[in-house]
Amino acid sequence: MRKIAPKSRALVVIFLLILTIPFLVSCTISTESLQFFLDQAILQGMITPEQSRLILEAVRSFQVESEPFTYEEEYAIGRVVAAAVLSQYQVYDQPDLTAYINKIGQGLAFYSVRPCLPQGYHILVLDSEEAHAFAAPGGFILITRGL
Repeated sequence: MRKIAPKSRALVVIFLLILTIPFLVSCTISTESLQFFLDQAILQGMITPEQSRLILEAVRSFQVESEPFTYEEEYAIGRVVAAAVLSQYQVYDQPDLTAYINKIGQGLAFYSVRPCLPQGYHILVLDSEEAHAFAAPGGFILITRGL
């Protein structure tokens, strides 16, 4: 088995960590694939089993923390965001305009990557001449009449 000097070994470990960054960001690497890669690095004397364990542990914790929200979590977050916006703006009391904006919004949503949400899309017109629009997770869309 080929041995690598301690200074070179540290550089190899850093290099291996840099190699795993694209996988961490995209979350496309399976832990089995990474384990195989790390096992090969151990066999070649590039890293120690302890370093392998630490790398694998770091990747697993990152993958767990970067899992997407469930729809229920997304909807709850959206409700909180929408409530915060509605605490600053009043709803514009024009049912015809609200119905029209909803038809447009629902039509656009049909062509999105998420055309149907379990709770549907919630589109409101806010009573403000400012040009603002707010979108929150869970299908909450708030548009000022200034737009």
